[in-house]
Amino acid sequence: MATIHLIGREISAERTVRVHCHLVKEDSQLLPWYFLKAIVEIEALETPALPDQAIASFEGKKYIMRCISMPNANSAKDSKENPGEFTFEMLEIETGVSESGYTAVILPDNFDTKTANIVVKGTYDILSENENSEEEE
Repeated sequence: MATIHLIGREISAERTVRVHCHLVKEDSQLLPWYFLKAIVEIEALETPALPDQAIASFEGKKYIMRCISMPNANSAKDSKENPGEFTFEMLEIETGVSESGYTAVILPDNFDTKTANIVVKGTYDILSENENSEEEE
């Protein structure tokens, strides 16, 4: 963590800007003129966000998948021959800024994030499989 005191006026060919800052906690391993890659936080804002892999684009819109039913291991109908199926619901969302592998999302009204089983990895694969199976039918 550091406080910025001066920001350079020129952007270099490498798309960098010189910044003079003072570290909150000094680090004896850093020497003058060291170059660092840093994230500058201008304003902290709490907002719902999901991993980028949880969001899929389809026909110009953004979607997430919610698991609405899972196989029940205790059910008599589920056996080795019929392990059951997962059922997913596709939900259209709006997205905001992306940073560090996460994207801010605007979820549908009345969406309960505490009880929703949102798919966080492989959403595009599920979407593709669902679309392909609908075409076959």
